Amino acid sequence: MQPGSSNTPLHNLGRALGDARRAKGTSRLVAAKETGLAFEELAAIEEGRARPKLVNLVKLLIFYDLPPKMILKRLGKADREVVQLLARIAPIYYLYEVERDKAS
Repeated sequence: MQPGSSNTPLHNLGRALGDARRAKGTSRLVAAKETGLAFEELAAIEEGRARPKLVNLVKLLIFYDLPPKMILKRLGKADREVVQLLARIAPIYYLYEVERDKAS
């Protein structure tokens, strides 16, 4: 199966991230600028052509205000690779939430 095909874990993760961006009402250009990703990199992630680096996935989830567990809900039955990826970043995301709540 090709990385960009519609049934790969990367494609499904990318689609969920793109849905989150659209739900926030922002463009790829704005999301890329706000998170420090190159526009082309964000497009490749959302289209399932690239696996996001952990740091970039954290940046996107924080910008979209989307906890890792919500990505899993959106994906339904997630691939083991995606579950492991989200499990690795969950503590980082939740530490950010704690610090953000302290600051408010």
